[in-house]
Amino acid sequence: MFRNWLLIVAAQNPDGRQMQMNLTGFLNAKNARTFIQDLWELLLSAQENIGGIPAVFLEQKKEEIKMRQVKMIYFHL
Repeated sequence: MFRNWLLIVAAQNPDGRQMQMNLTGFLNAKNARTFIQDLWELLLSAQENIGGIPAVFLEQKKEEIKMRQVKMIYFHL
């Protein structure tokens, strides 16, 4: 039971350094640092949005939809 509580606390308060250290053996130090930095920015962005989706992903999807609409107009005229 205490272990489950620790997992819940860790999930609510992730430690970026610990995550990076855990990934270093798998990705190497430079790639782990880059990955965690990118991940952290996405997590912060997701936390700021009501839907929990990073703003970058939302903008990419909007652009994808816009391009799809342009293609449909171009090919159906």
